[in-house]
Amino acid sequence: PDTVRFPPAVADLTPELTWDNDATAVTIAARTATPDAAVRYTDNGWPPSLSYGSGTPYRITGPATLLARAFKTNHVATMTISITVDQARPPMVRLTADLRLALTSDDPDAGIELRFPGSSTWSPYVSPLQLAPGSVVQTRTRVPGKLTSQTLEISGP
Repeated sequence: PDTVRFPPAVADLTPELTWDNDATAVTIAARTATPDAAVRYTDNGWPPSLSYGSGTPYRITGPATLLARAFKTNHVATMTISITVDQARPPMVRLTADLRLALTSDDPDAGIELRFPGSSTWSPYVSPLQLAPGSVVQTRTRVPGKLTSQTLEISGP
């Protein structure tokens, strides 16, 4: 009887996410144990192929879905994997009855931070804040496993 031989398969991909210190960006790389396999990435919804897609890890600064697949000559390519990166929503802002700035988030895992212009340090938000006329504060939300929200700038009355 004839024997059918199938080509070897490229080993499965393992995604690696490397977050910037303040989680405003993440670099995504996918690895395979197959030596000399080429990993290709796309961020437009089209599946990567050996001739289509980027061959370098992706740096993402906003919400995105990345597709990755590994190829090697005379091997069966991996399945396409999908990696989705979400971004935290900015804090919700309201004015209290005594004209203090109150910040909240609908995400129970969120941490709200604030800073004043000219400062490079973000501080945790703990209670409503009295803003002097003409003063400005910046605020953002951080959630584990998500990109930091966009920064809001709020001016006092």
